[in-house]
Amino acid sequence: MRFRGKSIRRKIVALLLVPLLSLTALWAFATVITGQEAVQLFSFADVMRKAGFPAEDVILALEKERRQTVVYLADPRRSGALAELDARQRATDKAVADYRAGIDRGARNAMDSGTKDRFRAIETSLDSIEGLRRRVEDSTLTRYAAFQDYNELVDPYYDFLGSLSAVQDADMERQGRALAGLIRARESVSREDALLSGAFVAGSLDLQDLRSFSDRTAERKILYSLSLPALPTADRTLLDAYWRGPHARALAAAEDAVVLGGPGRTDQAIGQQQWQVTVTPSSTTSPGSASRPATATRAASSPSPSASSSRPPSPASWASPPSSARSSSRSASAAASSGTCAGCARRPTRSPAYGCPA
Repeated sequence: MRFRGKSIRRKIVALLLVPLLSLTALWAFATVITGQEAVQLFSFADVMRKAGFPAEDVILALEKERRQTVVYLADPRRSGALAELDARQRATDKAVADYRAGIDRGARNAMDSGTKDRFRAIETSLDSIEGLRRRVEDSTLTRYAAFQDYNELVDPYYDFLGSLSAVQDADMERQGRALAGLIRARESVSREDALLSGAFVAGSLDLQDLRSFSDRTAERKILYSLSLPALPTADRTLLDAYWRGPHARALAAAEDAVVLGGPGRTDQAIGQQQWQVTVTPSSTTSPGSASRPATATRAASSPSPSASSSRPPSPASWASPPSSARSSSRSASAAASSGTCAGCARRPTRSPAYGCPA
């Protein structure tokens, strides 16, 4: 009987050993996967803080310098034109210095191979800024050529921001690409503004500028039509409501007036003051001035502005975004890295743009 009892215990242990080992292996596998994602999220947050957010500042500075460069080349003899351009260039230099100072070896090592390639493209573009500025000051460039050269400086930043990712998740990847499309649409409006601002100073819009303006208008519309369906229903509804609103209709009407007006005197299609009011709305119409609810959009594939605001992003305001709108963009990016709501994910060095209702 004693021998038989031992045999039964051995059989029970043998029967339980296989499922116990299987469960232990599954637990270990899940722990490793979860740990890797946690480490990846921390690395992503570090890269965003040290490279992503400063890159946004460089983009905005380059956009303003591009606009002022086009205005300067339209009439270099205009009073104060060169001084204004110098001020924009100094602002860009400061943003570039902050960008380069913040990126350490740890942030570089946290980037994957694709992101590192795009980061090196940014470094290459930064090295060409001084040469471009000299050609502008020597007036050896047309304003359209300078416009194109500045576009080539800006493009690598968007490629870099779009390559940043936190976790491998199909839904987050899709939403992230949609948000990247929205921030590209902002850049399209900024390019429209640069072209038309130069034309106002020059007194006319030639066929080349008009064609480029029309292309940017179409590009913005395409980016929205492709990006909006990938957003959550609540976010998509907010954006649709915005585009049916008066400010968006004013922007579309202004774009149509310029395109349909054809080449020639710009003031015959739209006045300069009217365009500036349309493209640079007051803080009461800007998206960053409204409160932002907790978002379901946790897209981590790009540090682009979240579409989950109580007021959708105004593409017109993107030509010269208010500080609150930029803060909301950063909050959405930080939220993507942590899975928290956008209102809670605030940078400690920035004053909050809105209260968190969560």
